[in-house]
Amino acid sequence: MLANFQSKNDNSLQPGNSKGTDWNQNAVTQLHGPRAFKRGNRQKFDRIPEVWYLRRDFSAGGNVRNRILIIFLATLSLLAIRVTKASAEVFIDAYIGPAFTQDGKFDHGPAAPATTKYDTVVSGGARIGYFFDAVPFIGFAIDGSHYQPDGKFGGGGSGFSFDARVTGLSFDLMGRLPFMASNNFPHGQLQPYLTVGSGVYFSRVKITPNPGFGSKDSDSSGGVKVGGGATFMIARNIGVFGEYRFSHFTADILGFEQDVNTHRLQFGASFRF
Repeated sequence: MLANFQSKNDNSLQPGNSKGTDWNQNAVTQLHGPRAFKRGNRQKFDRIPEVWYLRRDFSAGGNVRNRILIIFLATLSLLAIRVTKASAEVFIDAYIGPAFTQDGKFDHGPAAPATTKYDTVVSGGARIGYFFDAVPFIGFAIDGSHYQPDGKFGGGGSGFSFDARVTGLSFDLMGRLPFMASNNFPHGQLQPYLTVGSGVYFSRVKITPNPGFGSKDSDSSGGVKVGGGATFMIARNIGVFGEYRFSHFTADILGFEQDVNTHRLQFGASFRF
């Protein structure tokens, strides 16, 4: 699409071309306002393609948006914890379990789409959050996880091998139910829960042998996560839990777009304060 845009407009962008001048005048006016199109600024016409490229790269680049998202959500979460730490049940979870990433395709890249086949791998991570005392069935958490979905891609999913690394940081809203409540377990000894959140997924890929269009790349992409599980409190402040979670994000690796859909079963321990 970009190539077609260039080929159709190359001649019209040359200095002295009246058609190009009209196009450049409109572009300057849109990008910089009416004052930018003055008699003394006509030499800027030749730079319009550069401005357009820069504008396009910024709008297409997810890294800046993702960093802003991280800063905003992290600041929001820290403020929430500071305000509510005196009136909340704080918890820290640690977990580990298998991860199954769905087979898929690298699309819209410099070569033909390639089928990908992922290995089943081990996933682990930790989560910190709190449940509000005023509304004890609603909570908020920050979750960090890591897994390495290695595999193969190519014709039939067997042409090249790749080593992949995915680290996720998500901000989750949680809801739980208090089953088997008692004096020792005022919020329930058995606590089924649901969690949903959004965040950022940092991915890295190394391909062997080199397919000719690059062998290493990394990306950061926004994504979503949903899950559900149950915690069983074996003591007032210690519990064990099992959880299913599904995460989705789209990575841009070596010019390809890859939907990464992962199912995970996580088992771990929960500490309450």
